[in-house]
Amino acid sequence: MSALTAKSSSGLLLSASAGRLLEAMSSDFVGFTIVSKVRRGDLEGVRSWLHHRGDVNFVVHPRTKFTLLMFAVHASARLPGAADVAALLLASGADANATTHELEPARRLLRDGFHWRLWLAVAATVVVGGVVAFAIAVAADGAPRTLSAGVESAATQLYHATALLLAGDDFEWLRGPGRAFRLGFLFFALVTSATYTANLAAFLTRPNVKVLGPQTMDDLATSVACVEYGSLVAMLGSLVAGTISPDTHAADGVAYGYDELGARTAWCVDAVLGGAADIFISNDVGLHLVGLDLCLDHCEDLHPAAGIRLMMLHTHVFANDAALARNISSTIDALYSYASIYAVFDERFRRAESCGEAEVGETTQIKMGDMAGARTRRTMPAGRAYALSLYRRALRAAFLCPDPSQRATMTAYARNSFRDSARLSDARRVGTLLADAEEQISWSESLHRRRRHGEDAAADAAAAAAPPAAAAPPAAPPADGGLAAELAAYAKKHSLPIDVSHWDADELAGLRAAELEGLGLHAVEAVRLAAK
Repeated sequence: MSALTAKSSSGLLLSASAGRLLEAMSSDFVGFTIVSKVRRGDLEGVRSWLHHRGDVNFVVHPRTKFTLLMFAVHASARLPGAADVAALLLASGADANATTHELEPARRLLRDGFHWRLWLAVAATVVVGGVVAFAIAVAADGAPRTLSAGVESAATQLYHATALLLAGDDFEWLRGPGRAFRLGFLFFALVTSATYTANLAAFLTRPNVKVLGPQTMDDLATSVACVEYGSLVAMLGSLVAGTISPDTHAADGVAYGYDELGARTAWCVDAVLGGAADIFISNDVGLHLVGLDLCLDHCEDLHPAAGIRLMMLHTHVFANDAALARNISSTIDALYSYASIYAVFDERFRRAESCGEAEVGETTQIKMGDMAGARTRRTMPAGRAYALSLYRRALRAAFLCPDPSQRATMTAYARNSFRDSARLSDARRVGTLLADAEEQISWSESLHRRRRHGEDAAADAAAAAAPPAAAAPPAAPPADGGLAAELAAYAKKHSLPIDVSHWDADELAGLRAAELEGLGLHAVEAVRLAAK
């Protein structure tokens, strides 16, 4: 018998001498397999009688004088030419098929390598390592003279500790205590890296399916099994926790005939897939001949439970020929002793054909989506690093502004730009935002330089000019009235203290050029940052 969660290997083994094939096969053996050992000379006579049978295969074993014949017996089958029922052997072994469950594709390889608590422990160790390295440096060279120098030194040591864990650090301490500490930390990095690599390899090679249901005989004792016939329930009573069958648990008004093995097999398959049973146990023929196509249709859902195998049942039935019974025993012994014969069965009779290990045990090929956790934009955020560089540059530009409110505005802009770029996940949007920020910062710095140069020149001219009592000439009107009006309207709408009346033609021409390049009101934003 077999189990799906179920696969089976049972069959009728018939040994007969030439001319004395069995006269009758009762319907009790419907669907089981007949294996006959027939002399070569009588093969054609048997073939002529069996030519109309569908499931008939002939195999000639190269080292014997006999041909092995296997076919399925039907309810009305009658073997001609013999008067007595000689001997029958019902050999039934049980296999099992379990339901399978598809695992979700792994999309966080970095996280799955270690448990999150272990990641926290590693991170804490790196931080402690950086602190210890900083303490060693202070003990050897003295404390930093300023707070900023101390913070920078501590951050540098933390960076080197992290890079060392990732096997990318070439920093070398010159003093003995630092070197001793570095060797110990290198050993920690070695153990951590090797352990993570092993865990990740196990993760990458794990099967892409999980087999549900019982997998061993111990598991079977706590499982519910499905069998095709109610008469088999008593045979499994001590081996399983419960048993169902179409005869005992079919829906009201639904009855299955004894010869409806295919329908009974389908009922058990549905019971396993629906959760009513944990395992499907049947004979080899029921699963691999009558129900073969049905079982193969469920390769993604059913899986042979190789660890469950029920013992063979031998039933001898004979009438007048004791010698034939002895021949049966000899045949069985011979079949058990030659593994090549079973190999022939497996290859030619589809005895072992089922959902193979390769179909349900392969590891899913790693795709781009599965590497989301290790993508560059997450593990090496180049966009964020670039945004941070722009942030620092904007801060330096803000320090050049003489007006305190102007410095505050520029600092706020730098901080907001970095925050927005760090929050965005789409690389194109990050690139667009950073490019815009880069252009605005460059334009603002250039504007600062032009205005500062103009103010210095005006101050020099005023110092060498006429007496101070002389009235200053009125300011020239803006060279571009349309853009000036636009700036004034924008400043009024957003309550910005922008006065463009003193801007010269070059400054407004620069704004117009920026607008023509597609910045639009970004130029006005730059004005808000650069001037009040």
